[in-house]
Amino acid sequence: MTVSLVLALAAFLILSSSAGGSTGLGTTGAYWSGLAQTKSVSFKLYVAAVDCGRVRHANYVGQRNGAELFDSATAGSGPLRPFDFVGYDSFCHAGRPAYRVGFEISNPGARTLRFRPAGFGASPGDPLVVTITVRGARTLLSIRNLNTHRSANASGPSLGLGTSWAAGVLPLFAGATGRPLLRGTVPLVQEYSLTGAPNTDLGPAPFAPVVFGDFRVSGSRLTYNRRRIGASAWFGSTGNRVHVTHPSDGAFIAIGRLKPPRLGKTLDATPVTGTSLYEGPGGHRFHKLSRGGQIPNGSTIDTTHGQVQLTLGLPNGRSETGVFYAGRFQLHQNRRTGATTAILPGGSNANVCALSQSGGGAVSIASKPRLVASAAKAKGKGKGKGKPKGKGKPKSKGKKLDSLWANAHGTFTTQGSGGAAAVLGTKWFTENTCAGTYFKVVRDTLRVTVYYPHVHTVVVKQGHSLFAPNEAPEISVSPVSATGGRYNVQLSGYYELTVIASQQPYYVDAAVAPQLPLGGNDALYPDGAVGGTPRWHIIFHITPNLGNFQDWNVGVRDSGLLYVVKLRVS
Repeated sequence: MTVSLVLALAAFLILSSSAGGSTGLGTTGAYWSGLAQTKSVSFKLYVAAVDCGRVRHANYVGQRNGAELFDSATAGSGPLRPFDFVGYDSFCHAGRPAYRVGFEISNPGARTLRFRPAGFGASPGDPLVVTITVRGARTLLSIRNLNTHRSANASGPSLGLGTSWAAGVLPLFAGATGRPLLRGTVPLVQEYSLTGAPNTDLGPAPFAPVVFGDFRVSGSRLTYNRRRIGASAWFGSTGNRVHVTHPSDGAFIAIGRLKPPRLGKTLDATPVTGTSLYEGPGGHRFHKLSRGGQIPNGSTIDTTHGQVQLTLGLPNGRSETGVFYAGRFQLHQNRRTGATTAILPGGSNANVCALSQSGGGAVSIASKPRLVASAAKAKGKGKGKGKPKGKGKPKSKGKKLDSLWANAHGTFTTQGSGGAAAVLGTKWFTENTCAGTYFKVVRDTLRVTVYYPHVHTVVVKQGHSLFAPNEAPEISVSPVSATGGRYNVQLSGYYELTVIASQQPYYVDAAVAPQLPLGGNDALYPDGAVGGTPRWHIIFHITPNLGNFQDWNVGVRDSGLLYVVKLRVS
């Protein structure tokens, strides 16, 4: 199904005028005068996901995302407005999303509009660098995918002396059958007229915020000036509305039904594929991200069975976006700097490591310390080193806990127990294990901060990986002997639990084996140091009622991970 170009009359754009011009763009009311001829437009554009899960019919539904130069000219018996566009099309068909990078180039003399694909693809989260330059009698267009390092160039005849520009989310051109025009040539008509071809598809499809950055017009960063630029909203045929935020420091976002994200307070989350869940800070229930929504900073996001695109606000009116999938993480954004950290959780009931393995997780536990932690409080149930590795298969160590894939640029960091990886523009994998944190770079570069044996930074390049080991705590119980991996303790006895670790550990009270310790957390007391590493201890009591079962498990929580200490009562 196609609709007339009348939809383009309300297309969402940021518009500038030609020098001294006064001709309007149809009925948009967004054509401004007073600017000199546009010599060039350049910017960075991030591919935004379209949510096709809510597009129920088989028609093509979508939009164009990018920028164009345009001008008024006289050809034949009527006015034309030839334009040159570069960017990407995003659309849904039969419930599936598609992203196509390409050009649209006018030839005013021949009265034609040519559609030319760029020859490479794009995925949500990919940053595209776009330039359009007027050079003599030619208009030069280029686009580059910073993730894949693929690029394409195109050129066309000059559009005239009064070249203007437009940028944002525009209607998607379509052929007679409704299929989007991605290649070929059609007659050139007034883009904002009520008659002629090409037609446009239904649109826009629901989409993640479209982030524009470093936007420059004739070399100068774009800022908002109502006398020099104008904006209009697109009320699409699908019922979706598109509007734009005021440009600041060369940045703005095109946004649909969501509100712009707020620095350090909220973020926009849009499903890309599959099913993703989120839980607010301090919450106890996960909610399905069935459509794009705004969630609070500090939320836990579960993308084990899906992908989600996150868009966050930055200082000075800027924004950043990234895609995360195949894992669970807690997202924190610094309210001052905008730095964003995806923290892999550790220490859940299923993520327990043996004492012979080292840490895992980035969760801190706070509790008021007490002198004696009594094992009798437990309710029994049931019966009784820093260098990046080469290419090849991931070689993580220890029991695997949590993992996460990411495709992002900007200030994003993924954090595990053994280290943290700051993105330098990349697609990367992070995995927490009982022995440490594993990082693998698929594209571009990561800067990994390794925590142990001393804090240092390693740059990991594409195709390489790095394993950042955890510091292994030393745990012992005295005065007792051990048999078969269990400490032999006596009823009514008092015993000292000692831990040598850099951070303060916590005692977790007893549960009948094979259950995990479930009691409250009691901080261990400082007790000097061994070889420069702090030593901690606590006294626990084996009360007479523990004799009902022979095997018990107490725990030590260190760096967010639960270590099980096995006891045998006699």
